[in-house]
Amino acid sequence: MFADDTPLTQDQRIQFYKTSSAAFGDTKVQEKIKDILVAVGEEAIQTQKSFRNIKDKFDDFVKTFPDVLTYAQSWDKLYDRWFKAFHESQDYASATATNYQDDLVGVVLELVSRVDLDDEKDVNKQVERLDRFSKQAPPPEIPAKYEDAFTNLNYDVKKFRVDFTDYLTKKGKEVTNKIKKIEGELKTLEDQLTKLNKQVHDWKIGLASTAWLPIVGGVIAGTGLAVVTKKRDEQAKKVKDKTKELDDANKEQAELQKMVTAFSVLEHDFDTINASLFHLSKIWADMRSMSIQFSTMLKKAAQYKGKDEEEFQLALEHAKASAKPLHDSLIAYATHVGNFLAKK
Repeated sequence: MFADDTPLTQDQRIQFYKTSSAAFGDTKVQEKIKDILVAVGEEAIQTQKSFRNIKDKFDDFVKTFPDVLTYAQSWDKLYDRWFKAFHESQDYASATATNYQDDLVGVVLELVSRVDLDDEKDVNKQVERLDRFSKQAPPPEIPAKYEDAFTNLNYDVKKFRVDFTDYLTKKGKEVTNKIKKIEGELKTLEDQLTKLNKQVHDWKIGLASTAWLPIVGGVIAGTGLAVVTKKRDEQAKKVKDKTKELDDANKEQAELQKMVTAFSVLEHDFDTINASLFHLSKIWADMRSMSIQFSTMLKKAAQYKGKDEEEFQLALEHAKASAKPLHDSLIAYATHVGNFLAKK
């Protein structure tokens, strides 16, 4: 259905109602609409799986990078928001199907279609009737609730994706800089160790040449060698520790690269989620539009004269014609999703 602000002439709107009403009566069109809603349901099911897949991956990421925990927790919250809206939308689709077919079309619109547009009291009576219907369960604000829920969730999922990509970039630079720093420190330690090794070597040569000296001179020389050897051994330990630190940093870089690769593999899941949430938000936006269109139209009914009244009546017939395929499609969506949820 077109929105109130659609830039169509009245003749175009009338032609639309006639053509569309005829199309809704075509069984092929009805099946196509049902297939679309079932496809949306299947997309929602795949989205559920993608949310879970991403959750599992982030739980794995945390094992290697504890600072990813905040992102894992953020995703858990997004996942909870999704599942709540997904589950409730199935219930609402089922309720709306019955409500729209039986109550709105079967009772309210049937009475509204008989309204005397020249009788202000009759028009007001039907306005009140439609308003009462709009306050029945399910409440009219629910479509807006789900439209907003899916739209906002889509925005937050995209933001999460960008934020974690930024984290990976920042973490990559951080680890690279750390490795460069450790490599510089290791080189300095190794240079110092090389000098100490030379000193030990020189002391050993010098000690060998003291064999002709009195015993006291040999002891003094030996003590000097012991001091240098101790320094060399301490330096060797520093080199060993720093080498291990470098190995750990290189392992961290390798693990980070694995996480980057694993996250890139999730790209399909993120795309599935974003596309699905967009489609779901549009579906609920259309449902919200339907829930207010006839109320708006009826409130303008008193101004309809001649061709205006023809448009009004055609719009009501269009609503009746669309009721069955919409009802069947919503039931198909609710059933398809419900069967999946029943297995959870």
